[in-house]
Amino acid sequence: MKKMIGFFLIIALLIGASVLNGVNNEIISSYNKIAIVSSNYVEDYKDNAIESGGKYFYFFDNESLVDYEKFGNIEGLNFYLDKNTPFSFFEDNVDFIYKSDGKVNGYDIYYGYTVKYKDFLNINNKKVNFQLVKTQNEWIMGFPLILTGF
Repeated sequence: MKKMIGFFLIIALLIGASVLNGVNNEIISSYNKIAIVSSNYVEDYKDNAIESGGKYFYFFDNESLVDYEKFGNIEGLNFYLDKNTPFSFFEDNVDFIYKSDGKVNGYDIYYGYTVKYKDFLNINNKKVNFQLVKTQNEWIMGFPLILTGF
């Protein structure tokens, strides 16, 4: 049974990897929870959905089998990782990362870029496609930004 669950988890990760625009595989395999932000309501995942401001926020743990293609245009992804994950893990898995000036809600905010995620924003004249914050409970890494709050 464990092998079958592992097999399906690997298949889901591979499918997710292609749909997630190439987000780094180390990050994909390390998250505890994921939030998918979409303007589309997906009936199959209604129990995982929260609607706010015309957007749907779908939350899944790392064992959930998710068909990412059902969401259509995914507007954002948030990966939630263990708070004990060292900062060097993120540095090693992206092209660049920098700490922003100031804090939000008392938290340091980091921005960065990885060529493995195709979309990007320009923030302070820098090409950025993820935002990272460490809260009291976890690391949150949002592509292109953290869209769920922290």
